[in-house]
Amino acid sequence: MVGVTAAQYSDEEFREKLTRDIQEFSRSPVQKELWDFQRADMVEAGWRVVEPVLDVWNALPPRDFPNYAAGTWGPMEADDLLEREGRQWRVRR
Repeated sequence: MVGVTAAQYSDEEFREKLTRDIQEFSRSPVQKELWDFQRADMVEAGWRVVEPVLDVWNALPPRDFPNYAAGTWGPMEADDLLEREGRQWRVRR
């Protein structure tokens, strides 16, 4: 009904169109957007795949990963990575 005014239709035509539009609007989530939702059994199946991977990751010792504190310029390894290719940050530390 975008851009449609009541003056373009008779009262009866307007009511019929409005009723059809409301029905279409209320039906669309049920008919057209089911892919946005997962059934409970599909969610459970997904977790059965992911949980073993998470368990392995949690069991392994942490690797030498260059973490850094929030609000800092980041790890020095970032500078080293750029310098190996002859590049540098625009703003130096």
